[in-house]
Amino acid sequence: MAVVQDTYIGNTHIIIRDDCIVSPENQQKILKRCGEIAARQYSSIAREQQSDDKTA
Repeated sequence: MAVVQDTYIGNTHIIIRDDCIVSPENQQKILKRCGEIAARQYSSIAREQQSDDKTA
């Protein structure tokens, strides 16, 4: 388990290890799942904003 990259972005410490590298097939599954999670979150925020607008 070697460290490929060790960096900071702002206060976030990012460490990339070679055991975290996945096949292209798994990459697509991971990206699809991330997209679904982000879409649900965005949709939830949009619904909250709409309900707030109606009650004002």
